Amino acid sequence: MNKELIISKVELDRKKVKDFNKYPFNIEIIKNFKQTEFKKNVTFLIGENGLYILDEPEAALSPTRQMSLLCLIDELAKKGSQFIISTHSPILISYRDGEILDLNDDFNTIKYEDTDIYRIYKSYLDDPYQMQKRLFDEYS
Repeated sequence: MNKELIISKVELDRKKVKDFNKYPFNIEIIKNFKQTEFKKNVTFLIGENGLYILDEPEAALSPTRQMSLLCLIDELAKKGSQFIISTHSPILISYRDGEILDLNDDFNTIKYEDTDIYRIYKSYLDDPYQMQKRLFDEYS
């Protein structure tokens, strides 16, 4: 594994925060946050701070359960929770109040319809037989 890709420290540049009364800076844990260092490859965040970091939560969920998860995310977000989610689910990234950051483009914001995830699923669902023809005939 490339050690340069490991997050070693997170720091809040408090001088750049315009208003600690606005989200997300009004969340209690952020108000008092300065920095934290990550010394191991596995770090657990515990406590009831309303921060959820999810990696591929769709892996064990049917599409219906992914939609249920969206409802839960929405409910908690409206109460001030924050979610950071790594996913390949077109259902989850469609969340209307979310922001999609493209890791392949320096974390720039991307529209849902412009993501590879959306385009690939849409292409397949629009014509699964044509897609299978391309897959089976072109790659055999």
